Amino acid sequence: MIYELDELDRRLVKLLMEDASRTNVALARELGVSDGTVRNRIQNLLQLEIMQLVAIIDPWKVGHRIQIFSGLEVDLSRSHQIAAQLAEMDEVTYVSFTTGEFDILMVAALRSQEELFNFLTNKLAKIDGIRRVRSNQVLKTVKRTFRYDRVLQREEDSRGKTESDGHTANTPDPDSQNQA
Repeated sequence: MIYELDELDRRLVKLLMEDASRTNVALARELGVSDGTVRNRIQNLLQLEIMQLVAIIDPWKVGHRIQIFSGLEVDLSRSHQIAAQLAEMDEVTYVSFTTGEFDILMVAALRSQEELFNFLTNKLAKIDGIRRVRSNQVLKTVKRTFRYDRVLQREEDSRGKTESDGHTANTPDPDSQNQA
């Protein structure tokens, strides 16, 4: 299901992307609403899985100096099991189904060449249904972000267009829920 964020949700998400450690009271003050409204909005966005509040580390700075992007060609009848097995591996930080040359894209972070070798030859090689793995090692990361300001902006732009058509579908109103 696709949810359309209202203006308050967009502003709240933008503030949290800037600094997720702000208190509800500080956010409420900046948004001009009550802290209960902020609490309910955040709870709603989390429950709908529209956003997550997480700490993000730089793998390089904590010793994971090797990062690989791997395209996997797999037996399609086993693709879901393979993706689930990959997702369970500590080294793997990202798994997705894709179109094109590969069926699954995977990202892994490792500490050394030896760990990379063991990961490829002992872990991946033992997964039934993987036919081919093409890995590329990251030499230097130029940009890594989890901010989606532009997505929110595009939603604002398209919202203005759809509002003029009278066709909008908003997220459920979290302020109508009981406050904890």
